[in-house]
Amino acid sequence: MSGVKNVDGYSLTFYDHPNRIPRGFNIYWRAELSLAGKIGGVYHEITTLKYGFNVSAAGSYSIQPLFINSLSQHL
Repeated sequence: MSGVKNVDGYSLTFYDHPNRIPRGFNIYWRAELSLAGKIGGVYHEITTLKYGFNVSAAGSYSIQPLFINSLSQHL
């Protein structure tokens, strides 16, 4: 399970279970997710995370680390 702990006093846990069937060529998959919160009836971005994985043509997997791309001033 990927997680980022105690960044500016906050803890965040994110879980994903990606899988791909090896197809005989390299696969590079990247994602960017934003967590939003509602303050006074308006949604604000709290943080944006990046992560991903690679699958080699031979079928070996590697994970790209969870990375905090930005933190909001609304925290």
